Formats: sequence, structure tokens, C-alpha cells
Amino acid sequence: MNKNLIPIYWEDIRDKFNKLNPDLTKIIDELKPAKKFRLYRARYKYGSEYVKAGRLFLPDQYGNLQHVNDPSIPKQIQDDLSYNLGSNPVSFITNKVLELYMAYSYRSTPVPFVQVQPGVLFSTSGVLKHNMALHHPAFLWNISAGSRSIFMLPKISKMKNYRRLRRLHGYSSKPPENINQHWGLFKDLYEKELLGDWNLEIIFFSKKWFDNLESKQFSNFKMYMKQALYGNLTYWSSQQIWNSYFSVINHMSGIRPDPYVYDTVRHLLLLSMGLLPGMAPALDDHAAPTGAIQKIFLNDYKLDKYVPVIMQPSTFNPYQNSDPIYYSLHYANAHELAPRSNEHSSTILDLYEIKNLLQLYLRKMKSNELNISKTMMSDIPNLVNFDFFHSSPQNYRDIQNSMVMLKDDIRFSQTAANKKSIKKAVQDHPTIASFVRGCVRISRSTTKK
Repeated sequence: MNKNLIPIYWEDIRDKFNKLNPDLTKIIDELKPAKKFRLYRARYKYGSEYVKAGRLFLPDQYGNLQHVNDPSIPKQIQDDLSYNLGSNPVSFITNKVLELYMAYSYRSTPVPFVQVQPGVLFSTSGVLKHNMALHHPAFLWNISAGSRSIFMLPKISKMKNYRRLRRLHGYSSKPPENINQHWGLFKDLYEKELLGDWNLEIIFFSKKWFDNLESKQFSNFKMYMKQALYGNLTYWSSQQIWNSYFSVINHMSGIRPDPYVYDTVRHLLLLSMGLLPGMAPALDDHAAPTGAIQKIFLNDYKLDKYVPVIMQPSTFNPYQNSDPIYYSLHYANAHELAPRSNEHSSTILDLYEIKNLLQLYLRKMKSNELNISKTMMSDIPNLVNFDFFHSSPQNYRDIQNSMVMLKDDIRFSQTAANKKSIKKAVQDHPTIASFVRGCVRISRSTTKK
């Protein structure tokens, strides 16, 4: 029996659904699904890329991944779960989180699209036959169990410290050259059984659930999926309108912004509206075995100078009391990002130009010269603060020292295992970490503008 992929029925999982999503549970209860409406409970190890280039992989009894059409997988499972080609089946997370991201061969940094939390039904566009599916090339999408966009804030690249890990655990690995390689290191530590037990639990809906989606019996189920999908597409359906809006501002202001600067500013606005995830310190194990990672780097690697802060994706909500999120020019994961056009440019100069262009757009948005009142975009200048940081700000106006950012947010002094601030005198903030050398903080405004 494959403990990592088990066929189940509604009554087996109904109570867990109800704790996470009572509205969806009520709708499914009304369907009174019979045994032919199979569900599958899948468990994926941390770091498993179970959708890669649009291809679905299922876990075997050892947690290893096999393509859904592998001959070793029973035909019943293949028939039940192969209906959403180019993506995963309609799914519902019951434990931990996953990250849907895009990986480009010409960019070293993964581009996160969303972190899906427990209680969310997703991957519904295919069964709804929504036109969006026609515009999404399947080969772009990857899904990982836990955070794919994750790294340790301080450097963890000392060879002598890895020799210590080898002596203690028999673990031998080449030190990461940069923060883009940290995920691979964390995944390797997990696979070597050094980080405990961390598994994503996800419920797959079989094809039978959607064979009669147009019938009256399934109308509420279909409406629930449509409302959830359309809620996520509100901005993206009008993206071209906003691009035109910024073009008009550029024309009115008589400017031709650098493409790299323009793409970064536009991405910062998307982050401020909660449409894409930024980065923030991790304080729990929902998206990774964070506590175990921090423990091994504190106690065994002997990261004794800096707090072992781990950064992971986090979404900001301008209408709620959200914690700040961050975007770094040294971890540039914007969805659209032109290359830096000036080879003689510097990070702080790029940051300064980004600040100036963003402030120009915010002034225009606030003045309502183009009649955008009663839109989310018009709310941003009043609801959100954008602050800019560099480890050596020099005399650049409105760019603060990174130490201010690290001290302002208490999460940079905490770990997942111990939410209280670390008291050791040797613990300090990594002000020279690459991520903070050119960083933007997005936070809720505390003053009326």
C-alpha cells in the first residue's frame, strides 16, 4: 500500500474540510457524493516539485516522484487524476503550504506567483473551461511542496563549518555560492533526514467530480469555483489598462523611464496591492521545516554571529493590518524584469531611480488627474508606505541605512523555534547580507496622507 497516495471518500475527510473551509464543506455536503466520487490524499516531502513544466508527479510509497502516466501507477489513478493536463488536478490543501512559481532558464531567481494556504480550492480553470487556460503555457508552471523561494538572510558559505556538519552528521555538501542556492541546500538536508518530518498534505479531486459540472445538482459547486477564480483574476483581466495608465503618466511627465526601473516599480505596486507575494522573515514551519533549519545552523554549523533569519514569500494586504514585506534588487523575482541597461550602474543608484519613479507615480495616482478614484490603485498612496534601504546609503535622499529596517521589524530578531527575541550578545543583524543592500519595504501607513 502506498501511504503517500491513498484513495479516500468524502466522509473520510469531511471534518478536516469543515475546519478549514465551512462554506465549501456545506456545498459538498449538499451533493451527497457517492463512493464513485473518489478523492486522493497525497503527501509530498519538503522540496518535492510535484508539478514541473506542467507535468504532474505523484508520490510513491517512499515519497519519490513518478509521472502520473508512469506504468507503475495503477490505471484507475491515472484515469482519475490525468484530466487537468498541463497542471495538477483540482486540489485542496489540508496541511502546510505550496508555492506555484515559474522557473526561467535565463534567470537564476525563481519567480513566485502564489503561496497556496490550507483551506483553498485551486487549479479550477481547466475544469471550468475558462479562457484563461488558453493563455497559460503549461511548460512555465512549477509547484513545490513548501516554499521554493526561500533563503537564509546571513551568509552560510564557510567551508570549515560544512566540515563540522560532516563530522557531526556525515553530511557532505558544497557550500552555496549565493542565496539562490539555499533552497537546494535545505532540500538536501531534509532528504538526508536531518530536518525531521515535514510533509505537504493535499487532497486531489478525481475526474468524476467534474463530469456533470453543468447539471443543476452541481450548480452551487461550480459557482463557488467560479467566484474563487474570478476573484483572483480581477487585476490580471485589466492589466493592460493599468499599463496604458502608466504610459500616459510617462507621456504627461515627459519621461522615458529605464525599462529595468519601470518593471521594478510596477512590480512594487503589484506587491502593495497583494496581487503577488513579497518576502518576509519566517516564524513558523508552515512553508518549510524552518525551525529545524535554524537549529542545525545555530547549533551544528555554528552560525554564532547572526540571527538565522529565513526569508520566504509573504503576501501583503493593504486593507488589513498586515506585517511588512520586502523586495530586494539582489533577489529580483519580479515577473517582468528587463535587464539592467547600464553596465556602469550601481545598486544604490538603481534604488534611487526606482524611488523617484515610484514617487512620481504615487503623486499622479493621488492627484487623480486620470480619474482613477474608487479603484484599488487610487487607495495605495494613502494606505501604503514604501521605504528604501541600503547598507551604505551615502548621501542619497530618502534612502535609509539597512540597520533601521532590521531593527524596526522584530521578526528579524526571532526564530521559528523561539518567537522571543534572541538574547545572546553574539547575535547581531546581518547588515552586509546581499538582500538588504538595496531593499524596499512595503508596509501599512500609520498616518493619514
